[in-house]
Amino acid sequence: MKRLTTLATLHLAVLKATAQRVEFAEYSIFGVGEAPDDGYDTFLAASQSPIVQNQVFFNRTDLTDLDQNWTWNVQMSNVSMSNASLSNSDPPPNAHVALTTYNFGWPEGDNINNATRLSTPSVRGDREGNLPPNSTACIWLLSGAKFPQNVSDKWDSSSSDCTSALGEDCVQAIMSGLKGNDCDSGAFTSNRTFRESCASSFGVLGSWGVNAQPFGNSRIRNATDVLEKGEALAWHLSNPYQADNDTIFEEEKSRLHVIGLSVYSQLNTVSFIRREYVLCNRVSASESSATLQRSNMAILGLTTVLAALYLSM
Repeated sequence: MKRLTTLATLHLAVLKATAQRVEFAEYSIFGVGEAPDDGYDTFLAASQSPIVQNQVFFNRTDLTDLDQNWTWNVQMSNVSMSNASLSNSDPPPNAHVALTTYNFGWPEGDNINNATRLSTPSVRGDREGNLPPNSTACIWLLSGAKFPQNVSDKWDSSSSDCTSALGEDCVQAIMSGLKGNDCDSGAFTSNRTFRESCASSFGVLGSWGVNAQPFGNSRIRNATDVLEKGEALAWHLSNPYQADNDTIFEEEKSRLHVIGLSVYSQLNTVSFIRREYVLCNRVSASESSATLQRSNMAILGLTTVLAALYLSM
């Protein structure tokens, strides 16, 4: 029986079709763990029918209307995985894992390169006319970053902004590191004030890592293996747990997810613009929103009843 020796890590895992089967890509950036006994199809099926999810919106650069309302969706599924174990320990009876996936959406375009081109205005040229859009982006993904509950609970889920959870100084320190021209993993923590500014959030974490990846190029049209709209970009597995014990799954739902994004766009033949973002998401925020909606509906219903009684008097 195969053992899953790499758990609680984040993997780049674009789902791709082959003639034989559909599977998670093999180039996992944080090391490849074993698949379930019946293969990656289990993960694929689970990611397409998540139990719970939460979506946040962000503006890529605000240069055009189509640059707005990009989405980051974090989804979770409860996956049966009898071969899941930590290191060389035996798996728990009827072992399950919480599978978390990241996917992204945008207003127009089937893949991220096309979306980047359609969301970016043409480069303003001189007498010869405008030039094709020129824009690229880099995304920073965190692995193993499990913030304390008091940090996660601070996040204001009404937007994707991380300031409420991490603090203004921490967010600014991270963004300062993302201003460079290279899509480099170390840029996320390169600012010299990062340790001090993020002491109450990143400073209390155990081991964690960052990986930077290209996130769209407006000038590439015919590349293969390009991220498509709604396709899983990254996936994370929890520690294994017994099927009837949902403690770990509930903990994973309340986990605060943080990513960095840097966007570079050319305005004209001599001018460029760069935007940096630190974005947050949390699956349990969807339940809080649903509870609030039910509460508002209940209040509205009570108000309607009282109004009807008043009018009938």
